[in-house]
Amino acid sequence: SKIDLKFQPLTKAISGSVDVEALDLSWVGQILSPVMGSVVRGGTIRAKVDFESHGAGAFGVNGLVSVSDLTFFDARLAEEPITGVTASYSFDALYDAKLKMPAPRLLKEPIYKDVTPPATKPPAPVGGLVFQKGLAELHGVKMSFRPSFYGFNAPGRLPARMDVAIDLPRTPVMDLFNAIPAALMGATSGAKMEGFFEWKFNIEVPLYRAGDMEWKAEPKLSEFVVVSIPDEVDVRKLMDSMPVVIVDSIEEENDFTRTIRIKEARPFPVDWMLENTGLTLEQIDMRRRRRGWPVLPPYGVVRDDYADSAQVWESQWAQGQQANRPWQDDSEIVRTPDQPYGPYVFTPIQYISPYMVRAVITTEDNSFFTHSGFNTLALKESIERNLSAGQFKRGASTIAMQMIKNVFLNRKKVMSRKLQEAFLVFLMEDAIDMPKARIMEVYLNVIEFGPKIFGIHEAAVHYFGKRPDRLTLAEVAWLVSIIPGPKRYHTYWERGAITPQYFIRMKRYIQAMFNRERITEEELNDALLVIPEFYKPGPDDPVLRPPAKPVVPLFDDFLAPPPMLLAPVDP
Repeated sequence: SKIDLKFQPLTKAISGSVDVEALDLSWVGQILSPVMGSVVRGGTIRAKVDFESHGAGAFGVNGLVSVSDLTFFDARLAEEPITGVTASYSFDALYDAKLKMPAPRLLKEPIYKDVTPPATKPPAPVGGLVFQKGLAELHGVKMSFRPSFYGFNAPGRLPARMDVAIDLPRTPVMDLFNAIPAALMGATSGAKMEGFFEWKFNIEVPLYRAGDMEWKAEPKLSEFVVVSIPDEVDVRKLMDSMPVVIVDSIEEENDFTRTIRIKEARPFPVDWMLENTGLTLEQIDMRRRRRGWPVLPPYGVVRDDYADSAQVWESQWAQGQQANRPWQDDSEIVRTPDQPYGPYVFTPIQYISPYMVRAVITTEDNSFFTHSGFNTLALKESIERNLSAGQFKRGASTIAMQMIKNVFLNRKKVMSRKLQEAFLVFLMEDAIDMPKARIMEVYLNVIEFGPKIFGIHEAAVHYFGKRPDRLTLAEVAWLVSIIPGPKRYHTYWERGAITPQYFIRMKRYIQAMFNRERITEEELNDALLVIPEFYKPGPDDPVLRPPAKPVVPLFDDFLAPPPMLLAPVDP
C-alpha cells in the first residue's frame, strides 16, 4: 500500500493518490475496534483512489474500491456468517463546501421540521458530496449507483438531504438472486426462477424528515416464471390444506411446539367480498378470471351468457363451492388437558366476525386490499424512526409479511428474516397472485393471541367463550389491541377484567374504524358503552358461554300492577 501527495505552492492545490494492493480485512477490523474485529472474520480489500483539490473547500475524488472473499457475522443481520462476498465500486465524485442544495425534483415538504422560532431556524443548507458517476458490482451483477449528500451545515450529525439514483439494466433474475449471500436468504436461497428484471429508481430523503421521502421507481419484470421453491417455504401450498408447525418460546429454553392444519382455500362469498374489500363485482370477476381461480362452472351447469358475466359468482352453483361453517349452532366443545379449547378449528373468513377483518386492517395494514404486499407509508415512517434512533427500532410489516413469518419462517428478530419475508411476499402477491382474502384468512387463523393461543377460533373461545362469528365490535377491539404483545396483555385476562384505563385504548381503535368509515355511528356508540367481559369457565362449566337468560318483566305489559303497588295501603 502507498500514498502519494503533491502540493503546488503557487496555486495551493493538493493532489494525490491512495493505492491499497491487498489488505487483510480481519486485521483492519481488529485495528479499528474490538467490535469491528469480532464482526469481520476475513477478506481482502483493494483500492486505488485519486483526489485533487478544486479551490478552497472543494476537491474531486475518483477510483475503484473492491473486496473479495469477505466473511463477517453480525447476529442482528443474519443467523449464520455471511461468506464469500465479492463486490466493487468505481466512482467519480465531487465535494464542495459551498455547493448549494439543488431544488428537489420529487420532494414537496421542507427539509427541516418546523419546530423552532424563526430567529433560530437553521441556515440554508450548503455543502455537497455528489457522485457524478458510480458503478457497483456484486458477484457479477452490475448497476449504476450514484448517491448525493447535501447540507453538511445541518444542525445535527446528518446531512440535510440524501439523493440516490440507481439504474439496473436488463438482468437475468437468477443472476440477481444468486448475487445475494445465501446466509441472508435462508431456506429461500434454493428457489429457481426464470426471466429478466430491470429497474430505474430515484429517491430523495430529507434526513431530518425521513418520513417525507419521495421516490420514483420504474421496475420491469419480463418473461418471469417460478420454476421451483423449496418445500419448506413454498407459498403455493397456501392454497391447499397444509400443516403449520408453531414454535413459540414460552419460557427461557422451553419452546412450545404445536402442529395445526390450515384447510384448503374455497371460493369466498361475493357478498363478503363486496362488503369488505372495496371491490366491485366486475373487479372481482376480472381478478378471478385472470388468475383462473376459482374455476368457472363446467359447460351446461349455467347458461352460456350467464357464465360469461360477473353474475356467475352470485349463482347457486358458486354458492355451493363455498366453505361450510365448521361447527353447528348447538355443538359443544369438549376440552382436554392438551386441548383446553377443543381441537383446533380453521375458520373460513366468512365465519369470522366482519368487525375483526375491518379492525385488523385499520390497526395493522390500512391499505391491505389495495397494495401488493408492501405498505410504502409504513416503510417511510419506519425509516424515519430508525434514523432518529440511530438503530433498527421498527419494521414495516404488512399483514402479508406477518402471515409469511408465522407460517414459513422463525420468529428470530434478524434483518435477514425481513429480506426473506419480502421475497416470499413478492412471490405470493405478484408471481402467484394469491387472493387477498386467502392471505387474510390464513393470517387470522395462525396469529398468536396469548400463551399457547393461536388463531381466531381459540382466541374467541378463550377470552369470551364464543365462536368467532359471534364476536362483538368491542370484543374485537380487545383482540386487535393485544396483537402487538399477546403474552404481555394476557395478564388482563389472568386478573379477570379489562380495566377502564385499558378500555380507553380500545376506544381509540374503535374510533379509528369509524373515522375510516368501517363502522357506522350507531355501531360506534354501542361499542363505547360497556367494557366487554371475559369468560373464565370453571372445571364443570361449559367451554362456551351459556346464552344470557331472558329478562322476565315483573309484570305483563298488558296487565295493570296490583292496586297495592299503585297507592299506599292503610295499615
